[in-house]
Amino acid sequence: MRNESRHPWPALAGASARHQITLAARFRTPDGALVDSPEARSPLPHDLEPKAETDVFLRAALPRWPGEYLLEVDLVQEDVAWFQERSRRDPLRVPCRALGDPAGAPRLRPTTIAEPGAFQRRHPGAHFVLVRVLRVPVLLAAAERARSGIAWHARMAWWHAREAWTRFREPPMQMNGIPRSQVEQLIQSAGGRLLEAESSELTFAGWQAYRYFVVRD
Repeated sequence: MRNESRHPWPALAGASARHQITLAARFRTPDGALVDSPEARSPLPHDLEPKAETDVFLRAALPRWPGEYLLEVDLVQEDVAWFQERSRRDPLRVPCRALGDPAGAPRLRPTTIAEPGAFQRRHPGAHFVLVRVLRVPVLLAAAERARSGIAWHARMAWWHAREAWTRFREPPMQMNGIPRSQVEQLIQSAGGRLLEAESSELTFAGWQAYRYFVVRD
């Protein structure tokens, strides 16, 4: 995939994955109804800067009802929207067929959002007053952003409080590094003989870890 926008796409946008962008897939019937089956999700491997490209593997399980379907693949910004809902561009749709039991019509998700533009076409005067005069969509969007922000900060406050209580109840174990020269002196003073000090890939805060092989003559 390629980021054709002017903004970077975050792969990990906070501990709660709020506003994280993922590649997602869902199934529709041939006439466009959304099937009530689990959606597939696959996060980006890293933040994707504008004009950058990356490969993302996505695995989607077919619905359990046999029949013809459309696999709809699009990007999702979590807690915001599917990209097609904001860009009005058609997502990738791949025809597919599911086989197996049980037979029968697939279970569909209830329609909760009207067709885009339907209210404006049916009631142009009311739409003008609500949108242009009263600015209702702007106010609703601001209220939703405020609600989402408050909920996110509340989750983060709860998470930090829980972590602080855990550290208070069970203090973390401390690890202190000892220079190799001091370790060799301790081995010698204890009557041991160092056979080998095998370096490890484990490093922390500038320290190099070793595995000591010691015998006593």
